Amino acid sequence: MIQITVKDVAYAYGRKQVLRGISHVFEPGTFTAIMGKNGSGKTTLLHCINKMAAGFSGEIHLGASDVRRLTLEELAQVTAFVPQGQDAVFGSSVFETVLLGRLPFMTWAPSETDYQIVDEVLAALQLQHFSTTDIRHISGGERQKVFIARAIAQKTPVILLDEPVTYLDIKHQLEIMTLLQELAQRGYNIVMVVHDLNLALTFCSRFLFLKNGNVVYGGDQSQINEALVESVFEVGASTMRDATGRRLFSFEVKD
Repeated sequence: MIQITVKDVAYAYGRKQVLRGISHVFEPGTFTAIMGKNGSGKTTLLHCINKMAAGFSGEIHLGASDVRRLTLEELAQVTAFVPQGQDAVFGSSVFETVLLGRLPFMTWAPSETDYQIVDEVLAALQLQHFSTTDIRHISGGERQKVFIARAIAQKTPVILLDEPVTYLDIKHQLEIMTLLQELAQRGYNIVMVVHDLNLALTFCSRFLFLKNGNVVYGGDQSQINEALVESVFEVGASTMRDATGRRLFSFEVKD
């Protein structure tokens, strides 16, 4: 499996500095939540790792490979990416859409292995009954599950997701988060931008908090406390326990 090493990464859109010397190591076998207010640089950091924002300064390595030196085909064999708010741009079945995740590994046509992988992923995400349905004819939430399925079918050691459960109902959120957690436990390196802190605390093993393009905290949840949450999100925060004893937060707007 593959470690992601980010060292002194900075990025600007014109004169607007978005990332300011970010350094962090994302380890294989972990499920990392990147969190912070809107505009803190979360999505931009994912784009730098995935070579979608190639003009960054600093260094990013996927394993031993400098991400700048990887071709798009090489990158697609290592990293799968699920952007936020995708729309289907052309008509294809759910099965065909998920099969596109196998494209980096095809030499000419899909193999029996490719078809088998798609079948397994559709089953894992309970999408078999949509298999032959045009992706334009399913709900936005189900469509998002299909795009996540496509990334999982890619079978890359790294999966990057930008707010993957935003459009899903609670049941589907739990299904997706459970699956991502299981993939991390099997050695995958899962990195996700997410806004729901309590959801992240339930499923994620690592956290990276950003504020104004800077790292405020990177590590496990043991050091996440009320003061840190209030500083990062600029809200009042208090801790509570659910029925299982798991620590969660409640929030209020600060005066």
